[in-house]
Amino acid sequence: MKTATEKEYLALVKKSLETEGRSRWTISTWVKEKLQEEGKYLGLIHDKRIKAVLKQGFESGELVRPNGPLGYIHLSTDPSISSK
Repeated sequence: MKTATEKEYLALVKKSLETEGRSRWTISTWVKEKLQEEGKYLGLIHDKRIKAVLKQGFESGELVRPNGPLGYIHLSTDPSISSK
């Protein structure tokens, strides 16, 4: 069984946020289900990887929390932020 890469996690996080904002827990569950459908191994690092990918997204400006640290996470609508 193949392990999902951080790049795959980031792509799935962004895909989960295409239509609406979500909580970290909802994003984590959505990504987990998609990876399981693809036959990817999650292991014990799933939650740590989700946290790392979200942190990376916040630092790059690709992800935002407009209502503060407890609010839903959204994709940035800032046109100056380019997806890598």
